[in-house]
Amino acid sequence: MRKNIISIFKKQVIHNQDKCALISETQGSMTYKELDMISDYYACEIKERVNTNEKYIGICLQRSFEMIAAIIGILKAGKAYVPLDPSYPTERIKFYCQTARIKTVLCNTKTATQFFENPIDVDKINLNGRCSDTSFEFCRKTEDAYLLFTSGSTGVPKGVMVSQESILNTLLWRIEYYGLTNTDIVLQVPSISFSSSVEDIFSTLLSGGELVLLEESDLYNMKKLSYLLAKYQVTHFLMVPSLYNYLVNYIEECALRFVVLAGEPITRDLIIKHNTKLGKVTLFVEYGMTETSVGCTAGKLTTEKEDNYIGFIIDNMYGKIIEMDENGIGELVIYGVGVAKGYINAADEKNQFIEYEGEKAFKTGDYVRRASDGGYIYVCRKDKQIKINGQRINLSEINNILYTIKEIEYVVTLPVEVDSKVHLVSFLESTKGDIVDIARISIERSLPKQYWPRSIIHMKEMPRLPNGKIDTYSLKEYYIAQY
Repeated sequence: MRKNIISIFKKQVIHNQDKCALISETQGSMTYKELDMISDYYACEIKERVNTNEKYIGICLQRSFEMIAAIIGILKAGKAYVPLDPSYPTERIKFYCQTARIKTVLCNTKTATQFFENPIDVDKINLNGRCSDTSFEFCRKTEDAYLLFTSGSTGVPKGVMVSQESILNTLLWRIEYYGLTNTDIVLQVPSISFSSSVEDIFSTLLSGGELVLLEESDLYNMKKLSYLLAKYQVTHFLMVPSLYNYLVNYIEECALRFVVLAGEPITRDLIIKHNTKLGKVTLFVEYGMTETSVGCTAGKLTTEKEDNYIGFIIDNMYGKIIEMDENGIGELVIYGVGVAKGYINAADEKNQFIEYEGEKAFKTGDYVRRASDGGYIYVCRKDKQIKINGQRINLSEINNILYTIKEIEYVVTLPVEVDSKVHLVSFLESTKGDIVDIARISIERSLPKQYWPRSIIHMKEMPRLPNGKIDTYSLKEYYIAQY
């Protein structure tokens, strides 16, 4: 039988039945045997209530034991999961459901929404009955494991289809690369709406380790994070550099073996800060995206490395720099087994998914160059997408919402660096004086919180260059002066 996520997970259940799999400050702990059993019941419920031709099952649950069991249960039932973050605006969740044709959603009374056609309340699933079929590990093979939405170059979120084969390549590489075993304890930081969560969850559970679930409210509480690291003797975690830049100041005695940074460029200053505070803890970088089944490059970070170093291509994946300029800078193309199947809407693919050397490839939209050791250095984004706190944001998506307000003549949304922090700022050109409140309400009703501009500034007339283009430099200087 070809390996899949569930077949490997079941092996860990056999070898680690009574070992802790999940830990939560509010829920206590759950063993591998218990997680396996509860996910069996979820899978049975899905198989009984879901049409066989339904491919995708939504998960709209807060971070909890039930959320992890739901992910595993969906895979056991031969389906693919789609995260629906309950903190997202209703319109965004509805868009995801419509795009992926999701009818069935695992939820609870707190997260259920009226437009879910077939909501399954996990709190009402009978865990004392008898499952009719537990041979779930034979269901998946190389079909889709999950579908995650990411912002596209047009400003419209794209649903990325990732197969078991593709994500397994990443997971098995990760387990071997970091030497993960059943002695590892992982602080699970990223939301399941982001692809990096897949690495955290499955590389831990497929190696028999323990997963410490972070409460959403604690994500920016550095004292609480450092407390959790010490209390549960966490051996590693993955985090965006901007967040780790604060956390490293709070970490005291701990059991950390290594830390993985991903989602943003990494400076030498942060590496120095880490080495000064936690010199015995190895620091790694990972680079990737949903379209490359999360991480596609990785490397060890030292002070000898150049700024924005992202390491080497992982096993069974390949990289090529195309349209290289005289400085060796060009767009990075990734190909190999880890490339996603594509977007759920084929029209979204355009020229991003291509064929290269007989294999499906993905044009990342990132400019890179070679590092002195043969790895890669990240240079910048090719398009208007930016990353703030490790989350990819498309400026066009914000602008498109604001342009629906008829009183607004022109919109410019920019990242502005102030005191080493990136502020997202929207500038509005309008003759209407009270447009800012209207604009903010439209943004908050339509987009997730990470998309909300820190500031919305009304201008009767934007500064322009002689050629008529908006003078973005002047806009940034204006904001900094006002701030």
